[in-house]
Amino acid sequence: MKYSASTGGFYLPTQNCPPDSVDISDALYRSILSARASGKQVVADTGGMPTAIDRPIITPVVSATAYQIRQALTQKGWRDEFEAIIAAGPQDIRDAWECESNYLGNNEKIAYVAGLMNKTSGDIADLFALAVTLKP
Repeated sequence: MKYSASTGGFYLPTQNCPPDSVDISDALYRSILSARASGKQVVADTGGMPTAIDRPIITPVVSATAYQIRQALTQKGWRDEFEAIIAAGPQDIRDAWECESNYLGNNEKIAYVAGLMNKTSGDIADLFALAVTLKP
């Protein structure tokens, strides 16, 4: 079985697979399918392998500026890892990080990167709670 991080899809070895496809074991494939069936989100780790993470549940009422989010990431000691994941990630993630000026607490891209860092929805809520206390 193969997995493609760019499409988030699984492929048979005989199929025309995207160039970023990686071989995965049948055991990993079954494990990922089981996790997805139980509500987990499947994402690629930094090596392009599929991994299952908890789907973040965030209340969308909190809003923070890009400056506030970056400062909160710095204060929590997460910024270097967060930005390294962004730099290695898909173009839409990089574009959003460079261009967005405000973030809502339910921002999918922040949740995606935080999930790859094994951060929970509670961790993300704490990040936003800290961010909104910082002066822009």
